Parts: sequence; C-alpha cells; structure tokens
Amino acid sequence: ALIGDALDDFGGSVVSSGRMTHLLEDRVEMVPISFEMSYRAEDWAGVVRRVESGNRHGYVIKSADSFAGSRLAPDLGERMLSRELMIRALAEQTLAIAKRENVDAIHAYGGYEARPFIAAYVSALLDKPLILTFSGQDLERGVFGYGFSHIRQAVEHAALITCKSEKAATIVGGLLGPSAQIRIIRN
Repeated sequence: ALIGDALDDFGGSVVSSGRMTHLLEDRVEMVPISFEMSYRAEDWAGVVRRVESGNRHGYVIKSADSFAGSRLAPDLGERMLSRELMIRALAEQTLAIAKRENVDAIHAYGGYEARPFIAAYVSALLDKPLILTFSGQDLERGVFGYGFSHIRQAVEHAALITCKSEKAATIVGGLLGPSAQIRIIRN
C-alpha cells in the first residue's frame, strides 16, 4: 500500500511516487491510497472511492475535519468534528483497504499531515513492515508543526526510511534518531 498524494494532482512528490511506482511495477504491485479533505458532513467517517488507471487501481479516501467545519460554521466551535477524529477515520479506512488488498508492506510517501502516523498505525495493526519516504520540504514543515509527534512515532516504527536529499536524511537521523536504516534515493 503506497500512501501518497492525490492520484491525479501534479507536483514533485506526485511525480516522484508515480515514477517509483512505474519503475517497480514489474517487481512489486502497488496499491496507491490518497487522502482528500471534504467539506461535506456526511464524509466525516471517511468515504472510499476506488480509482482505475490503466491496469492499476488505487483508492481515494475523503474525510472532513474541524478546520473545514470551523470555516463553514465558526459559531459551532467544539461541537464540530475534531481533526483527531478525521485522522482516525482516514486510518480506519486505510486499514480496511490494506486488509482487503492483503498488502505485504505499508509505505508512506511524504511526511505531510498525519500520513506517516496513519501508515504506522496500519502497519502496527497488520504487523506489516513500514517504509517511510521524506523529501525534505515535508520534514521542514512537519517538525515545526503539530505533525512532529506523528512523524517521530512513525520513524520509531519504520523498518526502512528513504530520503530524497542529504538534508532530509540529516534531519531524520539527527533529530529523530531512528533505529531503521536511512537510504538516500534521489529523484
């Protein structure tokens, strides 16, 4: 299971994960899973959509969070669904997909938001190896935000960590001190 960016977006990590998927497709069958924010109340528990692309399929999980709710209805405050429940919904839907697809490993591509932690959660519950890939910008953003504890927990659980730059490897190795091997794999 490759947890990454939106399957139809364009950007550095989308191109990199797509390239990696293409390079490995003869050796490894990947099941891409991406997360999207929703503003619809009925999506709070997580809505899964299967996406077909050529001879490959993937999944998009949509869920709502309290930030979306607070922008839409700021007077409701704490009564809106919390961000933590949105992350839980994404994790539970990812777990269900990973079970259904009978995956051999979980790979979080990028340290954005709670992506690494969700991957670690699913990996732990399925007793499957966790692979993390960091680009650098994701770490720069994550270590200074609320996601630092999520990244740190995922790094502690990882079987392998790949980084797209020396700087990313330095941040992971120096700040997070993983027991897993860190490899640099450039674009």
